[in-house]
Amino acid sequence: MPVARPTGQTNVSASLKLRLIELLIKELMGETTNKGPVIFEDPSEPNGINVIVVWEAWDGLSQGDRASMIREAYARYARDLEQSVHDIDPTKRPVTPMVPIVTRAIGVTRKEVDENGLLPCSIVPEAGLDELDPDEVETLLLEAGAIQGPRGIQLRLPNVRMAKGVYARLMEEMPEAHWKIVEEAGLAEDRPGS
Repeated sequence: MPVARPTGQTNVSASLKLRLIELLIKELMGETTNKGPVIFEDPSEPNGINVIVVWEAWDGLSQGDRASMIREAYARYARDLEQSVHDIDPTKRPVTPMVPIVTRAIGVTRKEVDENGLLPCSIVPEAGLDELDPDEVETLLLEAGAIQGPRGIQLRLPNVRMAKGVYARLMEEMPEAHWKIVEEAGLAEDRPGS
C-alpha cells in the first residue's frame, strides 16, 4: 500500500535521529558543534522552559519529529547531569530537577524563523562599522546566539525580556557599538516572557 505524507517531510531514520540528539546534547553541554543549532530557552511555568532550536538540520523533518528529538535531548542531558552528580557523591540526589522540563519545543530552520516571526526582536549596533572592528562585532554576535541567514548575521530573540538581557551583556562587552533593540511590529509583545 502507498503511504501518503506531506511533501517535503522525510521519515527520520534511527541513526539520523540519534545523531541529531547527540549534537543537541553537545550544545546543551556547552560544546559548540560545526553548523550546530542555536538554542533559545525561555522560562515558563515553575521548572519549565519553552525551547526554540534554530538549525538547518531540521530541513525536511516534521515538527513532531523535531519536537520529540528536542525533548529527548533534554531528557538525556538531565539524566547525564544527575548521573554525574551521583558519581561525584552517591549520597546526594537533587531535590529539584537539574534541567527544566521542556513545556514547549519548536525546531525551525532559519527560513522558517522568518516565515513564522518566531524571533521578532533583533539587537543591532547603531555605530557605523567604520567605527568598529567588523570581526569583533561578528564574533560577539555569534557568541550571543546570532544566526547566519540570507541577510547576513543577525542576533534575533523570541521576546523583549530575553533581548534586554543580551543587550545588557553586549553593552558591557562593547559599549562603543551603541547597541539597539529592534522589535518587529506587533510580534515581540505577544510572545511569552515579553
